[in-house]
Amino acid sequence: MILKIVELAPNAPEEIKQIFANVIPGSIMVSITRGHDHMIRHPNGCWVYFEGGFYTRPATRKPTQEERIEYAKIAAGRAKDRYPTVAKAYVPDEECLVAVGYVDTDKWEVTLAPNG
Repeated sequence: MILKIVELAPNAPEEIKQIFANVIPGSIMVSITRGHDHMIRHPNGCWVYFEGGFYTRPATRKPTQEERIEYAKIAAGRAKDRYPTVAKAYVPDEECLVAVGYVDTDKWEVTLAPNG
């Protein structure tokens, strides 16, 4: 399964930005769009799972590239398994997100954009 690593689009509405207001800076967000009851009401919606090293990294320090890759794998694993966690949020319109990379959950390979 290929899952997108995403960020908020610069033009995302304020109500969408508020969904992620408490996510630790430097977190990696992974979206998954299929298999959810919410899709009936919001056909362009998706779940976003995130990981930022809340217990392992001070919020004031940017994550290293190795940490970012690990965070992407953790978030993608949660998304793939639809893991029950507080580290996820529902976004009613996927157009509010921009893909900055991918996680291949079959090989556990992570591809991040240079600035992603």
